[in-house]
Amino acid sequence: MRRKNENGFMAQALAETSKKNHPYVVLLILAVAAGAVINAWPSLVLKKIVDGPLASGGQGLWQYAFLYLGAVLLLGLSDLVREYGAMVFGQRMLLNIRSKMLDRLRLLPMSYYFEVPAGETISRFTADID
Repeated sequence: MRRKNENGFMAQALAETSKKNHPYVVLLILAVAAGAVINAWPSLVLKKIVDGPLASGGQGLWQYAFLYLGAVLLLGLSDLVREYGAMVFGQRMLLNIRSKMLDRLRLLPMSYYFEVPAGETISRFTADID
């Protein structure tokens, strides 16, 4: 049976973590948006290479090769920033959830601790959150 505030627990943790770590949220959103745009650049450069220098004998191929390399490097950089932002935000979200659960453990009656093995509580506290 679900309690009334069970769905609010995760939403509250997400809101609090987002508020405390808003630079990472902004960084994550910008990295995802930039990655979506930059993801098409290598393909567009390859199209220009095939239609341009390769079709006309190879003149200017080096410029396009460096342009392609730059597009791939920018794509990798945006992926790195996105992964870093997601990792940091995710770990801080886990910390927030665990802190909230620890606060709730203090409110449980002593009968809970007598009836439930400590390993089960610890297992729920660590594995279930991940």
